[in-house]
Formats: sequence, C-alpha cells, structure tokens
Amino acid sequence: MSPELAELERLLALYELMTSAAEAQDWESLASQDTERAALAEQLPDNLVARLSPAEQVRARALIENCLRCEARIR
Repeated sequence: MSPELAELERLLALYELMTSAAEAQDWESLASQDTERAALAEQLPDNLVARLSPAEQVRARALIENCLRCEARIR
C-alpha cells in the first residue's frame, strides 16, 4: 500500500471514531479527534490522487467518499 493510501486509511479511521463519538454525544472526544483529523488532512497533498496508480485511485476515491459520508453523519 502506498503511503498516500495509508494516510487516507488513517483519515477514514479518524472519521469513523468521530462518528462514534458524535453518536455517543462524547463532544470532548469528538473535538480531540477532529483536531487530529484536521492536522492529518492539512498534511495531505492537493494532488494526492494524481500521484496514485489507476487501481490506487479507485481505492482512494472510495476512502474519500466514505470520509464524506462520515462527515455528513457527524453534522
């Protein structure tokens, strides 16, 4: 797995933790995880998907879509 995909996997894991925290109304945990998520997202390059092979691009898009679904649930 490329480092870029690994970072997206970490990002999704954080979003999933944030979703669980929001559902449990654990606002302190949610805020802490959101800070970590923002720092990780800030480190991701703007052209991340373009750096990946076609197969990795498919996986990256799926990870990003799952992140967006989690974000919608949190809101």
